[in-house]
Amino acid sequence: MNIAWCITGAGHYLEESFAVLERLAKSHRITTFLSGSGEEVVKAYGLWGRLKKISPGSYMQEIFTHSKQGFSSPSTGRFFLGKYGVLIISPATTNTTAKIAHGISDTLVTNAASHAMKCGVPVYICPVDRAAKKITLPYYIDKEVCRRCKTCEPANVCERGAIISFRIDLLRCNSCGICEAACKYHAIIGGKKVKIKPRKIDVENLKKLKKMDVIILEHPREIIKAAKER
Repeated sequence: MNIAWCITGAGHYLEESFAVLERLAKSHRITTFLSGSGEEVVKAYGLWGRLKKISPGSYMQEIFTHSKQGFSSPSTGRFFLGKYGVLIISPATTNTTAKIAHGISDTLVTNAASHAMKCGVPVYICPVDRAAKKITLPYYIDKEVCRRCKTCEPANVCERGAIISFRIDLLRCNSCGICEAACKYHAIIGGKKVKIKPRKIDVENLKKLKKMDVIILEHPREIIKAAKER
Protein backbone atom coordinates (compact mmCIF):
# COMPACT_ATOMS: atom_id res chain seq x y z
CA MET A 1 0.00 0.00 0.00
CA ASN A 2 1.10 3.54 -0.71
CA ILE A 3 0.92 5.76 2.37
CA ALA A 4 0.85 9.55 2.43
CA TRP A 5 2.35 10.77 5.69
CA CYS A 6 2.25 14.41 6.78
CA ILE A 7 4.47 15.94 9.43
CA THR A 8 3.76 19.33 10.98
CA GLY A 9 5.80 21.52 13.33
CA ALA A 10 5.46 19.71 16.63
CA GLY A 11 8.23 18.11 18.66
CA HIS A 12 5.78 16.08 20.74
CA TYR A 13 5.09 12.63 19.27
CA LEU A 14 7.76 13.28 16.63
CA GLU A 15 10.12 10.49 17.73
CA GLU A 16 7.18 8.14 18.22
CA SER A 17 5.92 8.98 14.74
CA PHE A 18 9.33 8.23 13.23
CA ALA A 19 9.43 4.86 14.97
CA VAL A 20 6.13 3.96 13.30
CA LEU A 21 7.27 5.39 9.96
CA GLU A 22 10.38 3.24 9.97
CA ARG A 23 8.36 0.15 10.77
CA LEU A 24 5.80 0.78 8.02
CA ALA A 25 8.49 1.63 5.47
CA LYS A 26 9.63 -2.00 5.56
CA SER A 27 6.46 -3.14 3.79
CA HIS A 28 4.87 0.01 2.34
CA ARG A 29 5.89 2.89 0.10
CA ILE A 30 5.67 6.16 2.03
CA THR A 31 5.48 9.65 0.58
CA THR A 32 6.26 12.28 3.20
CA PHE A 33 4.66 15.72 3.10
CA LEU A 34 6.20 18.39 5.34
CA SER A 35 4.66 21.69 6.32
CA GLY A 36 7.04 24.65 6.56
CA SER A 37 7.39 24.29 10.30
CA GLY A 38 7.43 20.51 9.96
CA GLU A 39 10.57 20.72 7.86
CA GLU A 40 12.20 22.97 10.46
CA VAL A 41 11.31 20.72 13.37
CA VAL A 42 12.51 17.53 11.68
CA LYS A 43 15.88 19.15 11.04
CA ALA A 44 16.05 20.73 14.51
CA TYR A 45 15.54 17.34 16.16
CA GLY A 46 18.21 15.73 13.97
CA LEU A 47 15.79 13.45 12.11
CA TRP A 48 16.36 14.49 8.51
CA GLY A 49 18.76 11.62 7.83
CA ARG A 50 16.25 9.07 9.10
CA LEU A 51 13.50 10.62 7.01
CA LYS A 52 15.58 10.26 3.84
CA LYS A 53 15.82 6.53 4.52
CA ILE A 54 12.05 6.28 5.03
CA SER A 55 11.31 8.19 1.82
CA PRO A 56 14.52 7.72 -0.21
CA GLY A 57 13.31 9.58 -3.29
CA SER A 58 12.02 6.98 -5.73
CA TYR A 59 8.46 7.19 -7.10
CA MET A 60 5.88 7.26 -4.28
CA GLN A 61 8.73 7.48 -1.81
CA GLU A 62 9.54 11.16 -2.13
CA ILE A 63 9.83 13.93 0.43
CA PHE A 64 7.71 16.94 -0.50
CA THR A 65 8.19 20.18 1.43
CA HIS A 66 5.94 23.22 1.57
CA SER A 67 8.95 25.45 0.93
CA LYS A 68 9.45 23.88 -2.53
CA GLN A 69 5.83 23.05 -3.41
CA GLY A 70 4.30 26.44 -2.68
CA PHE A 71 0.64 27.17 -2.02
CA SER A 72 -0.64 25.29 -5.10
CA SER A 73 0.87 22.03 -3.76
CA PRO A 74 0.92 20.14 -7.11
CA SER A 75 2.11 16.90 -5.49
CA THR A 76 -1.21 16.52 -3.66
CA GLY A 77 -2.91 16.00 -7.01
CA ARG A 78 -1.97 12.34 -6.64
CA PHE A 79 -4.96 11.89 -4.36
CA PHE A 80 -7.25 12.54 -7.33
CA LEU A 81 -5.43 9.75 -9.19
CA GLY A 82 -6.10 7.24 -6.41
CA LYS A 83 -2.43 6.72 -5.60
CA TYR A 84 -2.73 6.51 -1.80
CA GLY A 85 -4.59 4.08 0.42
CA VAL A 86 -4.47 6.30 3.50
CA LEU A 87 -3.38 9.75 4.67
CA ILE A 88 -1.75 10.06 8.08
CA ILE A 89 -0.94 13.34 9.83
CA SER A 90 1.35 12.72 12.79
CA PRO A 91 2.26 14.73 14.69
CA ALA A 92 -0.48 17.26 13.95
CA THR A 93 -0.26 20.72 15.50
CA THR A 94 -3.28 22.65 16.76
CA ASN A 95 -2.77 25.06 13.86
CA THR A 96 -3.11 22.25 11.33
CA THR A 97 -6.10 20.63 13.02
CA ALA A 98 -7.84 24.00 13.27
CA LYS A 99 -7.36 24.71 9.56
CA ILE A 100 -8.65 21.30 8.51
CA ALA A 101 -11.63 21.58 10.87
CA HIS A 102 -12.55 24.93 9.30
CA GLY A 103 -11.95 23.92 5.70
CA ILE A 104 -8.77 25.93 5.19
CA SER A 105 -6.21 24.41 2.81
CA ASP A 106 -3.38 26.89 2.38
CA THR A 107 -0.39 24.67 3.22
CA LEU A 108 1.00 21.48 1.74
CA VAL A 109 -0.37 19.41 4.61
CA THR A 110 -3.85 20.98 4.72
CA ASN A 111 -4.07 20.68 0.93
CA ALA A 112 -3.25 16.99 1.22
CA ALA A 113 -5.98 16.56 3.85
CA SER A 114 -8.52 18.45 1.75
CA HIS A 115 -7.80 16.41 -1.39
CA ALA A 116 -7.81 13.11 0.50
CA MET A 117 -11.19 13.85 2.06
CA LYS A 118 -12.66 14.88 -1.30
CA CYS A 119 -11.48 11.61 -2.84
CA GLY A 120 -12.66 9.38 -0.03
CA VAL A 121 -9.16 8.48 1.18
CA PRO A 122 -9.23 7.67 4.93
CA VAL A 123 -7.59 10.40 6.99
CA TYR A 124 -5.97 9.64 10.35
CA ILE A 125 -4.75 12.47 12.56
CA CYS A 126 -2.65 12.21 15.70
CA PRO A 127 -3.01 15.63 17.37
CA VAL A 128 -0.47 16.80 19.90
CA ASP A 129 -2.92 18.75 22.04
CA ARG A 130 -5.61 16.34 23.21
CA ALA A 131 -4.86 16.55 26.91
CA ALA A 132 -2.40 18.05 29.37
CA LYS A 133 1.10 16.71 28.79
CA LYS A 134 4.81 17.42 28.93
CA ILE A 135 6.74 18.28 25.78
CA THR A 136 10.49 18.31 25.12
CA LEU A 137 12.01 21.56 23.87
CA PRO A 138 14.83 21.69 21.29
CA TYR A 139 18.25 23.06 22.25
CA TYR A 140 18.37 26.72 23.21
CA ILE A 141 20.70 29.24 24.90
CA ASP A 142 19.60 30.68 28.23
CA LYS A 143 20.26 34.40 27.75
CA GLU A 144 20.38 35.02 31.49
CA VAL A 145 23.16 32.48 31.96
CA CYS A 146 25.15 33.10 28.78
CA ARG A 147 28.34 35.14 29.40
CA ARG A 148 28.69 36.10 25.71
CA CYS A 149 32.31 35.00 25.81
CA LYS A 150 34.71 36.57 23.36
CA THR A 151 35.53 33.08 22.18
CA CYS A 152 32.41 30.94 22.24
CA GLU A 153 33.61 27.37 22.58
CA PRO A 154 30.20 25.80 21.79
CA ALA A 155 30.14 27.76 18.51
CA ASN A 156 33.65 26.54 17.73
CA VAL A 157 32.83 22.86 18.21
CA CYS A 158 29.49 22.94 16.38
CA GLU A 159 30.15 21.23 13.05
CA ARG A 160 26.97 22.65 11.50
CA GLY A 161 27.61 26.29 12.40
CA ALA A 162 24.29 26.40 14.23
CA ILE A 163 25.34 28.90 16.92
CA ILE A 164 25.22 32.43 15.52
CA SER A 165 25.40 35.59 17.63
CA PHE A 166 24.80 33.61 20.82
CA ARG A 167 21.65 31.91 19.59
CA ILE A 168 20.96 28.48 18.08
CA ASP A 169 19.70 28.36 14.51
CA LEU A 170 17.28 25.42 14.67
CA LEU A 171 17.39 25.00 10.90
CA ARG A 172 21.05 24.02 11.23
CA CYS A 173 20.97 22.30 14.60
CA ASN A 174 20.64 18.50 14.65
CA SER A 175 20.43 18.16 18.44
CA CYS A 176 23.76 16.33 18.74
CA GLY A 177 24.46 17.92 22.15
CA ILE A 178 28.11 18.76 21.53
CA CYS A 179 27.55 22.45 22.24
CA GLU A 180 25.85 21.73 25.56
CA ALA A 181 28.85 19.76 26.77
CA ALA A 182 31.25 22.47 25.55
CA CYS A 183 29.68 25.36 27.51
CA LYS A 184 31.39 25.57 30.89
CA TYR A 185 28.71 27.98 32.14
CA HIS A 186 25.86 25.57 31.31
CA ALA A 187 24.07 28.21 29.25
CA ILE A 188 22.98 25.73 26.58
CA ILE A 189 20.03 23.56 27.48
CA GLY A 190 18.60 20.59 25.64
CA GLY A 191 15.82 18.16 26.42
CA LYS A 192 13.97 20.46 28.84
CA LYS A 193 10.38 19.38 29.45
CA VAL A 194 7.49 21.80 29.95
CA LYS A 195 3.87 21.07 30.78
CA ILE A 196 1.11 22.35 28.51
CA LYS A 197 -2.63 21.81 28.24
CA PRO A 198 -5.05 22.21 25.31
CA ARG A 199 -7.24 25.27 24.95
CA LYS A 200 -11.01 24.94 24.84
CA ILE A 201 -11.00 25.81 21.14
CA ASP A 202 -8.48 23.03 20.46
CA VAL A 203 -10.84 20.47 21.96
CA GLU A 204 -13.76 21.89 19.97
CA ASN A 205 -11.80 21.62 16.73
CA LEU A 206 -11.11 17.95 17.37
CA LYS A 207 -14.83 17.37 17.83
CA LYS A 208 -15.44 19.04 14.46
CA LEU A 209 -12.91 16.76 12.81
CA LYS A 210 -14.67 13.68 14.14
CA LYS A 211 -17.90 14.89 12.56
CA MET A 212 -16.02 15.15 9.26
CA ASP A 213 -15.21 11.40 9.43
CA VAL A 214 -11.58 12.11 10.26
CA ILE A 215 -10.19 9.41 12.56
CA ILE A 216 -8.48 10.85 15.65
CA LEU A 217 -5.70 8.79 17.17
CA GLU A 218 -4.47 9.07 20.74
CA HIS A 219 -0.91 7.91 20.00
CA PRO A 220 1.19 7.19 16.88
CA ARG A 221 1.39 3.49 17.80
CA GLU A 222 -2.29 3.17 16.80
CA ILE A 223 -1.26 3.87 13.21
CA ILE A 224 0.12 0.32 12.81
CA LYS A 225 -3.31 -1.15 13.42
CA ALA A 226 -4.93 1.43 11.13
CA ALA A 227 -2.53 0.53 8.30
CA LYS A 228 -3.27 -3.18 8.67
CA GLU A 229 -7.01 -2.48 8.45
CA ARG A 230 -6.45 -0.77 5.11
